[in-house]
Parts: sequence; structure tokens; C-alpha cells
Amino acid sequence: MPKIMIWTSAHGRKIDFDAQLWKLSDSTLCRIENVNESHCTVVNENGVSVRIPVGVFRDNRLMAQQGDIVLSAEMYSHWILKSHREKANGVFNSVFNTHMATILDHPETVFSRAEYFFLRPHCFLAVRQDGGQKVHVSLGSMLESFVSGNHIYFDTFGGHEKIYLIHIAGSYLSGRYSALFWSAASRSVVYFPTDSMPAIPRGFGYNHMFLEKLARQDAHIRMDFQDKALEKLQTEISAAAID
Repeated sequence: MPKIMIWTSAHGRKIDFDAQLWKLSDSTLCRIENVNESHCTVVNENGVSVRIPVGVFRDNRLMAQQGDIVLSAEMYSHWILKSHREKANGVFNSVFNTHMATILDHPETVFSRAEYFFLRPHCFLAVRQDGGQKVHVSLGSMLESFVSGNHIYFDTFGGHEKIYLIHIAGSYLSGRYSALFWSAASRSVVYFPTDSMPAIPRGFGYNHMFLEKLARQDAHIRMDFQDKALEKLQTEISAAAID
């Protein structure tokens, strides 16, 4: 049975999330689909397919049984988990960056499903967790903060109107930084590079820490199929535009 988690956001929004649908399986049991002289194609429980050099199986002394094979934990981590996450996140971030303005313009659609809420674009600010792993602000937490009335917002800033801070990067010591904003007035994303960044009220440190706090709100919730969730979100946004 699916394990449904009911998560309550920082602003009281209750979200049902079936993590099993969006996470890679921990099981190292894989199905063999195809074998040739150089490579073996294996498929895990999620249907993720990868080609692994035959020599890797020989080196690890692994043998198939009735079309199935149990990979070592190290092999599974490298060839399935790492490989899939890099590919899926690469596709996700490329598509998100292209369509960011449209997505940010549809907060209610993002709030409607957990798999949209917990998307974590690389263009959003990230913090380091224990162990050094980075976690980015989730799309839902960012948009929820926008509509809460408590986000870092400026009626006018750098020649733009009604803008919300998305990301800020730079140095506490030098005071030089760049920043990314969402403009509700122009419904567009606004970027200020270091050389043309106006002085931001309360300074770099305050604004950076505000976004860090957003990132930590739901940092323990991660998805391995962000590309599929984003595709689903775009389809929903497109359908709403037609209606």
C-alpha cells in the first residue's frame, strides 16, 4: 500500500504526498532487458533503464538468475541512483529555467499537488545540510511566501515594480552580490548581475538568511522524478490556459 504523508506547510497548507511515486526504489533487484558483447541493460523497480558495461558485472562477480540480477549497493548507487538523478535534474532545470515566468505566474496550480510544491529548481537559493549536501528552496515554499505578504518584496527596485526576491548570491565581506527576482507587475523574471546590482535594503546577510530559512522548511522532502512532475505541471498549466 502507498505510504501517504500529510505535510503541513509553514502557512498551514495541508499537502498529501505519496513519496513512493516520486522516489527511486531502494531495492537493488533489477531486471535484465538486453545483453550484448559490451553492455548489459538493466531496469530497476521504477522502470529506470541503464546500460552497464559487462566488465562491471564480471569484476563484481554478479550472475543473473531467471532474467533478474541483484546489484551491489555501490553499483546501484552509481549506475542507477546517481545516473538517473543527474539526468532527470538536468532535464528538469533546463525546462524550468525556460518556462520559469509562466510557472511562477500560476501559484494555485503549484499548491494543488505535492509533486509540484516540492520541486526544487537550482536557480532558487540553496543551503547546505548535514553532510554537506545542498538543498534548494522548494517551488511551493517560495510561492507560498510570495502570497503570504511576508516575503522580501519591493514596490519598486532597480527600475522594476512589484518584485519578490528568489535568489541572492555574493560575499558577506565584499558586499558584492547578484540577485534574481520575480516581477508580478511585468510577470517576468528579473536578474541583476553583480556589476549592476542596486543596494538592497537590510543588506546581503539579512536577505540571504531569509531565503535560507525557506529552504529549511521542507528540506527533508526530496523527489527523484522532478522532470516528470514538471512535465505534469506544465500540462496542467497549459490546459488551464486553454479553458
